[in-house]
Amino acid sequence: MKKLPLVSVCLKALNLPILMLTGLVLFSSFSWSQNNVYANGEPVVSKGGSINVLYMYLNRDVESISTSMDVTVAVFDNSFSKEIGPEDAVKMQNGAENIFINQGGAALSIDGLPLPVVNEVIAIKMNNLQRDSVYQLIIDPSMFNVTGLKPYIVDNYLNTEVIASTVVSFIPTLNVSTYQDRFSIVFRSDGALGMNFTSFILHNEGNYLRVDWYTSAETNMKMYVVEKSFDGINFTKQIALTPYNANTANYGWLDPQAPETDVYYRIKAVSVDGTFTYSNIVKYTFIKAKSPIKLYPNPAIDQITVSYNKLTDASKLSIYNLIGNKVATDNLVVGSSEYSLNISSLSAGTYLTEIISKNERITSIFIKK
Repeated sequence: MKKLPLVSVCLKALNLPILMLTGLVLFSSFSWSQNNVYANGEPVVSKGGSINVLYMYLNRDVESISTSMDVTVAVFDNSFSKEIGPEDAVKMQNGAENIFINQGGAALSIDGLPLPVVNEVIAIKMNNLQRDSVYQLIIDPSMFNVTGLKPYIVDNYLNTEVIASTVVSFIPTLNVSTYQDRFSIVFRSDGALGMNFTSFILHNEGNYLRVDWYTSAETNMKMYVVEKSFDGINFTKQIALTPYNANTANYGWLDPQAPETDVYYRIKAVSVDGTFTYSNIVKYTFIKAKSPIKLYPNPAIDQITVSYNKLTDASKLSIYNLIGNKVATDNLVVGSSEYSLNISSLSAGTYLTEIISKNERITSIFIKK
């Protein structure tokens, strides 16, 4: 793999350098025009025609104001390569919060890439985040205009997926999974197929594993096929469901053979003319639960009770909606085994319940009517 120089990084066309000082790329700001990307007012990517850009901002609430902490950018053109080259800029880590693109193990502030295809993924990485602070991941898709594609944000921690224009709030904890490799960008069909995946989640339901997915803008859809794999590569058909062909819809299936091992799921969406696309792949990591959560009643209307094995360590209970916003949190008392929560103020929908202790994280899903 070709390494970029640490003194200057030249990006395409005009061969203009991005200067580095004491290990930091001197980007106080990015900007964009029809044919150029600028850093500190200087063009760092210049093309003869239109270019496509995705800006990825990491913000933190400072005195209740969402404030930009760092930014990274992906620039797309078919003259670019996925290999590290002159269209890329190495991310030099600073002591504060960092967001960057992880391209084959390389940390990049600017990633020059060929035009993406359906289901292609860009991995986002973050570090040095402040624990228990409120952050936002903000993707600006206004300068991305690739025919047939729309970018989505994948939350690998909550196993959810939302359109890239959604502001995703999250709170880092001691568990690095709550921020470090939590997010990625995936490119989906823009609806030409006749649907969009908006969310895809897995959760335990008794002795079964439940697969739930949510869609929008369904037209002329023939079926959804749930596929399962034990290696993330070779998938087999489990069941086919008939679409509602509705503006918004949700579907679910209980896997009667939930294995005591890691397993992968994806959804194949097939239109009436035979064209198809796939959802993102969601991995179920098998953990022999020491403190399984039981929620009742489920679905619930005004109050839900969380039952768990007697706590031996200090633990925190949190409730998240499907886009990752924390809507409730409380500390659980050591020695307790049950907690009741008033949910009358929550909107109708599906929520994730999480209990984090010193040695484990356990989750479950409930539905608010």
